Amino acid sequence: LTNNQRLLFMYMKAQYFGKRKPGKDFPDEARLEGDELFYFNLSLAEKYGLYNRGNHMQFYNDVKAIENHGFIKTVINGYSTKTRSVYKFTGEWKVWNGQS
Repeated sequence: LTNNQRLLFMYMKAQYFGKRKPGKDFPDEARLEGDELFYFNLSLAEKYGLYNRGNHMQFYNDVKAIENHGFIKTVINGYSTKTRSVYKFTGEWKVWNGQS
């Protein structure tokens, strides 16, 4: 991962430890239950100073790289609806083979 991707991952981890979880907002959706889920989107990354609207595609490429390396999985992609995406942390990075 690049330095920016690692920094993005650390901010995602901070969101994971936040108090607001998707399961609390969507109690009737089983796929959104679980403590391993967290919200993140471009607006939040902008708030942290990592990206801006001018380089929004870099944000999405960096998220994809983090996912391809097996650190996270996308549960809900909010790109088209301009809402927060929901992700979950995975342990697939332990068996990542560099082919992604």
